[in-house]
Amino acid sequence: MKMRTGQCAIMFTSAAMLLIAGMATPAGAAVLSVTVDTAPNTTLDLTNEGTLDWIQLGRLNDTDINQKLGAAYLSPVVRHNARNARWDTTDYQSSWTDGDPTLSDSNITTTWEAKSPAGADTTLTSFTFDVSNLTVNNGQLIVYATAYYCIGKLTAEIGGASQNASFNYSTNNHASFTIDFDLAAGETLDITFAQTADTGANQDDNIGISAITLVPEPATIFIMLTAGLPALLKRRKR
Repeated sequence: MKMRTGQCAIMFTSAAMLLIAGMATPAGAAVLSVTVDTAPNTTLDLTNEGTLDWIQLGRLNDTDINQKLGAAYLSPVVRHNARNARWDTTDYQSSWTDGDPTLSDSNITTTWEAKSPAGADTTLTSFTFDVSNLTVNNGQLIVYATAYYCIGKLTAEIGGASQNASFNYSTNNHASFTIDFDLAAGETLDITFAQTADTGANQDDNIGISAITLVPEPATIFIMLTAGLPALLKRRKR
């Protein structure tokens, strides 16, 4: 197959920028921002929205987990001080075609819950997981979460420096947390989603995570995709 010279220049320049973006080490790792959306996207195509890695929790039971096939940037999700539970009719509807151990499924509405132990309504629960071994520095992580009669607080930390955001249960107990970060080689992004306070007397107060997605930071993708544009414009002017 023949390829025009201009196309070669664009592909070479773009490939070079991709390589540089993957190898370069930032001046300093940092959590750039943590924001919360209380009207989150609830129709999740995990294959397209988690191009680096993704996790979906609770498809079969309160310990079941599916993850992007062949990916290992997201560590296993761990519950602390919790009574395991599963909510199977959330607003979130997750679909995927590149999962492990379930290769594909659609419209899965489940969530892992972390409930206080029976009879111990004041015991606060939490989830933890981390992001590591990335070959790109700038990334965006989205955690699709729930909170029921409590406040759920997500904290993102790199090397002791952290940022956080909270979600207080009201009439809608779904929210997504978006974390933009800059991760140096060898660094780990540590995530904690914790129940920080009860907001009612309900014995089943809990926090939950339905899905997690990980992608290169959108601005980085734009830069890489447009890296060949100057070469194209220069060639057209000749």
